[in-house]
Amino acid sequence: MQNNTEPLKNNITIVGAGPAGATASMFLSSFGIKHTLIDKAVFPRDKICGDALSGKVLPVLKKLNPDLIQQLLVQNEKCLGSNGILFGAPNGKTLEVPFKAVNSTLNHSPGYVSKRIDFDFSLIKLLNPEYCNFLQGDRVS
Repeated sequence: MQNNTEPLKNNITIVGAGPAGATASMFLSSFGIKHTLIDKAVFPRDKICGDALSGKVLPVLKKLNPDLIQQLLVQNEKCLGSNGILFGAPNGKTLEVPFKAVNSTLNHSPGYVSKRIDFDFSLIKLLNPEYCNFLQGDRVS
């Protein structure tokens, strides 16, 4: 991981280092493609949304690296397995959304719940500085 203010020397820039941006960076790195990843925050940082990782997320992480899910679980001991989400409304009504495993050969929960401060930072720590020029605390204008 690097925080470098050198001029950009590549043609690909990813704005936002949340799960989508960090994952895009990891895919580019896996193909040996140099790029810049920019985020206005300095990590670790919290975000008040999206603590659930559904069954659709896990196969994407597995494509990056078959051991990635296990690595993230080791780094993030507060990450909990989940079978779904239960939404509750002020009027007392609820809506249950089960997580369905996209790949039935997975040997873990179909989903997970993790605070964004923990999950996002776990991904940031896996960025490859050989290919990713990571600029944090910078804005794009």
